Amino acid sequence: MSNLAAGAIAAIVVALTYLGIIPFQSPSGLYRILPGNILVDMVLIWVISIIVAVGIYYVTPKVATLVIEFHRRLSGGVYEYFFQDRDKQRENSRHFGKLIIPALTSLGLAFTVTNMAGLLDVLFILENFETLPGAIAQPLSASVPLFFGVLLFASVISIIFAASWLLEDLGIICVRRNKGTGMTVDIEGVGNWYIALLKGFAGISAMLAYVFIIAQMFSWYQALPTYSIEIPVWYYLMLVLMVILSPLLAFAPVSISYYFYNRTEAKNRVELNAMLIEKGFKHVRIDVVEVDSPS
Repeated sequence: MSNLAAGAIAAIVVALTYLGIIPFQSPSGLYRILPGNILVDMVLIWVISIIVAVGIYYVTPKVATLVIEFHRRLSGGVYEYFFQDRDKQRENSRHFGKLIIPALTSLGLAFTVTNMAGLLDVLFILENFETLPGAIAQPLSASVPLFFGVLLFASVISIIFAASWLLEDLGIICVRRNKGTGMTVDIEGVGNWYIALLKGFAGISAMLAYVFIIAQMFSWYQALPTYSIEIPVWYYLMLVLMVILSPLLAFAPVSISYYFYNRTEAKNRVELNAMLIEKGFKHVRIDVVEVDSPS
């Protein structure tokens, strides 16, 4: 469903561009970093998604080992890494639960980039908005890069999430024993550590993006002189709604990667298992056993 919705939005953007209603009819399109006009830009978003999804088949185990190594270096080498033996296979979460964090992370990245003027100009052709009246150009130049930035980032970040999902599905944990310190033992899934980190970033940045774009649209609408308001309020509400719904459309490119992840999970588990055994990873079993309280 999300793929159909995102495809429909892309088709509408292309159609409105060729009708001259929105300003992307230049040969360079919308994305400065992608070649071709707006039609090529929209097609390339899905091409990139498919390339990343196919890449998941080949590189996810290697990326997962890099993810472990990055965690080791980031934590100063204080953790030991193991396979956690479990009584039964980890149950996969629902499709929506897997995809919402990558989608919101894409929104957070897009919001961060669109608020960095130098980087924004590198990614998007902002000259497209200069031909529009100021009352229209300002809200469009803020909301459109944010909206289409979500789709662009969603098409490429899935490889990081695929590696984190694989680490969780294989049961890779890190243990900090804290001997002689009086501190409790620290045990956490490595994949879950990354997902929790990205979840925090996604939640905070998405909330900021929503608040910022709503406040900005309201401010622009209020600042227009009464005699010059020719743009109905629904125009601004439509742009706000477009940004709010953008994570749902980001499900489209992310779901392509998720499909390939599920199709290749068994093969990637075997490969990663062999790679980590070569690195000396051992199996542990963690049980919670009740004991009598000290008297």
